[in-house]
Amino acid sequence: MTFKQTFAISALVLAASLTAAPYGHADLKGCTAWDLSVQEQEEGRELTASACAKQDTNTILELRCFGPDVGVRYVPAAEFEFGEKDRDIEYVVDSKARPVFVQYEGIDGALGAYVPHDHTVIKMLKAGTSVTIRDPLGVAPEQTFTLKGAGNAIAHLIAKCPN
Repeated sequence: MTFKQTFAISALVLAASLTAAPYGHADLKGCTAWDLSVQEQEEGRELTASACAKQDTNTILELRCFGPDVGVRYVPAAEFEFGEKDRDIEYVVDSKARPVFVQYEGIDGALGAYVPHDHTVIKMLKAGTSVTIRDPLGVAPEQTFTLKGAGNAIAHLIAKCPN
């Protein structure tokens, strides 16, 4: 391999690494608005729609393609276990509550739901102005997220998901 080829490959690798966000939200400084970006996840680089909680920018709500479904993941920043209980949590969008069955994901402490593209919670997130996530067991902390930009980010994400 020539020096030019090596340099060109190195430049491409550097450019690719700069376009992928680290695990979590792409821009923690502005993360209270929704973002759609390629992020480094435990499974590798994935297109992710995400926002941080208003009260705690280390708490993330993210959506990713998951086969034919969409993974809706609430990732609290708290460093404690949630009892590893699969259960319903409430997504309250503009005062309308919707229970959503979630699975505890021990690798990052997320409470994840895997739903079809046209699921009610997806429609609510796309159309609302804010969402508050509540754990009826009172174990996971309640957090509120803006939905500013969520409709656009989620629509673009879903367009890229396999059907």
